[in-house]
Amino acid sequence: MMAQIRYCVRSRENANPEWMETELLLGEEAKTACLDALLAGTPFEDLASVPELKHSLSEAAAELKTDLLTEPLDAGQTLCVEFSADWDALEECVKQMVRADSYSVEEIDAWIETWCDDMDDESTLVEAAFREAVRCGNREYIEEHIDDIDLNDNIDSSSYLDDAEDPEIEALLLDYGAFRSMDNYYDCTFAVTAWDNRIVSFDSSFQAEVYEAYKAKYQLTDEALAQFVSPTHDDGDCSGASMPANVQQDLCCMGVTFQNGFPVLDQPNERLGAALVELVKRLGWEVTYEGPANRFASSGAYFIK
Repeated sequence: MMAQIRYCVRSRENANPEWMETELLLGEEAKTACLDALLAGTPFEDLASVPELKHSLSEAAAELKTDLLTEPLDAGQTLCVEFSADWDALEECVKQMVRADSYSVEEIDAWIETWCDDMDDESTLVEAAFREAVRCGNREYIEEHIDDIDLNDNIDSSSYLDDAEDPEIEALLLDYGAFRSMDNYYDCTFAVTAWDNRIVSFDSSFQAEVYEAYKAKYQLTDEALAQFVSPTHDDGDCSGASMPANVQQDLCCMGVTFQNGFPVLDQPNERLGAALVELVKRLGWEVTYEGPANRFASSGAYFIK
């Protein structure tokens, strides 16, 4: 683990010099000691008093004298080295708290607030804690803070869904409005957006299956349908076929037209997604819905993998 440290050279002439920042690589023992101390509330400036870290800091000071200081120290100069505020270390701490069973949500929040009083930024640690809760399935923390988080942190989707390994956590995020990028649905056999009923995928093979199932369900033939949609169609002559009430809309949803009496499967009007979803269900397919419980929300999709 890399820890942030700062150093300066003090002298009688310059008692308040400018601090410089650098990094210190901590071994596993020192890393554990550092995180344990931070979890216990030890301020960064007091970390040097932790035995395992005191040794690491002494080694860092020796390296600084060799590698970073351009001139040797005079007799009246002192090299000061201490740990400085380190968000990476704090994020690692809060992740440990979220993963552990021994910390309540209230204790985690109190710990974050303690640090953020000094560092003036609570949201970074809350987001880190929330993301870790999504990864490890800490439902209690998620439900407590889900309204504080911008779930759709990408332009068109939620990265938190990518972190969720538990299907129940994934469903919880979706129910609160997290949504996938439409790129996730383009390879589906069939997909329609829930908020604007747009068809984003309708595989040509599946389209042909739907048309055949439609004819089978209503005992229709290509000839009867072609005659029905013909400009010269006579309602009294449909080769004895009994047409569904919305046959024109159904054909339009499926993208079926006729040329010289033969069916042609074209791209359907992409704005007829809602009607197509209902038609596909009516013909016996199970369509999965993924999104908020409120189907009128601004995310979600109906699809068949």
